[in-house]
Amino acid sequence: EEYLKHVDRAIEELDIGKVRARTIAGGASIVRISLMRVLGAIFLPNAITRFKQAFPNEECKFDLRLGIASEVAADIEEGRSGIGLCSRVGNEELKHIAVAKQKLVVIAPRDHELARKDSVNLIEAARYPQVGFAPGTGLRQTVDKMYSDTGVSVRYLSEEREDYTVTGMVAAGFGIAVVPRLAIFDQLDVCRLEIENENNYRTFYMVYSENAALTSAEKRFIEFAQMEVAERGLSNAEMS
Repeated sequence: EEYLKHVDRAIEELDIGKVRARTIAGGASIVRISLMRVLGAIFLPNAITRFKQAFPNEECKFDLRLGIASEVAADIEEGRSGIGLCSRVGNEELKHIAVAKQKLVVIAPRDHELARKDSVNLIEAARYPQVGFAPGTGLRQTVDKMYSDTGVSVRYLSEEREDYTVTGMVAAGFGIAVVPRLAIFDQLDVCRLEIENENNYRTFYMVYSENAALTSAEKRFIEFAQMEVAERGLSNAEMS
């Protein structure tokens, strides 16, 4: 029975692969995108709207898959999606186009000694226990690099996959954390501090493989992203 579960998933994956291969071979206008959840609410819908305005005759369907950065990269590498939207991934063979940025802040419990301040330097923040993001997530890579660029390291008491879980752990007093701005700050007992260091944001990328069998619509969407970045610069990916 346990083995059958894995067989069923394998067959399902093969069926999905057949459908997508036929779609690409038939020249259907489909854009397969794997993306981090944070980019699915505002950034991608707005980008699709502008894409359709720029190419009103381009009728295409968007096929979306959600995951953390490492899962997005795996989807691109294994051909499940043609385009990824995520933090920078370790595979340097994949092409990266910087498309958006998001400011990061430090959050702390209301009774924490940092709560008296409006801003904090990462050197000072590193002295305190931290709630971190799980290894393999884009934010973990970003935050670790922010601290290492400052010449310090941190001690994580907890490692979570989701922004909201990290915020909840901070509110419960497990430590402080570097996170994106979130509306949940107003609902939980945490305070927000601006980061005084210059590298106080994370960058999101459009990721793809030049060796992949991309549909014509996917190639057009990549070209559109490159054109937008050249004309508009990086989009603001702040979440409300």
